[in-house]
Amino acid sequence: MKSLVRIMSFVLMLSVLLCSFTLMSASAEDKYKYKDAVISKYKEINDGSEFEWFYGERYEYYAPGNTPDECEPDYMLFYLSSNFEFGMGCADMFGDYVVYTNSMSYPLGAGYGIYVPAEDKAYALSTAWEMGIEGIENVFLNTKIGDLIGDADGDRKLTVKDATYIQKCLAGLEEFDRFDEIVSNRYEGPNHDGAGLPVYVTDFNCDHQRDIKDATAIQKHLAGLEG
Repeated sequence: MKSLVRIMSFVLMLSVLLCSFTLMSASAEDKYKYKDAVISKYKEINDGSEFEWFYGERYEYYAPGNTPDECEPDYMLFYLSSNFEFGMGCADMFGDYVVYTNSMSYPLGAGYGIYVPAEDKAYALSTAWEMGIEGIENVFLNTKIGDLIGDADGDRKLTVKDATYIQKCLAGLEEFDRFDEIVSNRYEGPNHDGAGLPVYVTDFNCDHQRDIKDATAIQKHLAGLEG
C-alpha cells in the first residue's frame, strides 16, 4: 500500500513539474513573441556579420478600443543591441524626455526600437518619434524609459519639489543623483556644440549648466510664465 502511495505521489509530482515546464515555456515564448521578426530585420543589413544579439520586449501599446485579447498591439517597444558597441555615450531627446546610454549600441544607438506588427516593420525609437507614430508618447508615460528633464527627485513628475531639490543641492544640503549627468556624444547639434542636449537631467534650460537658473526655469514653467 505504501509503495502504491509513493508511486502515485511521484506521478503527481512529475505531472506538476511537466505542467510548470510547459507554462514556463509558453511564458517565455509570449515574452519574446516578436523576437525572430525583429532580429531578422537587422540581420538583413549587417553585411552578413555574425553578432550576438541582446533582446527584450518592454511595452505594448494598444489604441483605445483595442485589447490584447482581440488583436496585436499597435506597436511594441523593444530593446536590441549586439556585442558590437561604439565606445561613446549616446543621447536622444524625445519632447521633455532624454534617453541616454554610456555606450552607443549597434544598431539602435540608445538601444530602443519600435516594432509595428501590422506593417511587420521595425524602427529606431528616434525614427518612430519623428514619424509621429500614434501613441508613441506612451513609451515614456507608461514605462520608466528615459528621464524627464528637470525631474531632480526621480518621481517622473515635474513639480515645485524638483526646483526646491535643485536649490538644496546647490546649497550643499542635498546631493544630486549620481545618474544626473548625461554621458553622451557632445558633438551633436548644428554647430557640433551639443546644442539642444542637456548635460544633466536637472539641466532644465539646456544651457549645459546645473545652477539656480534651472530651478527658476522650472518654477516659471509650472506657473506658466515662460517666454
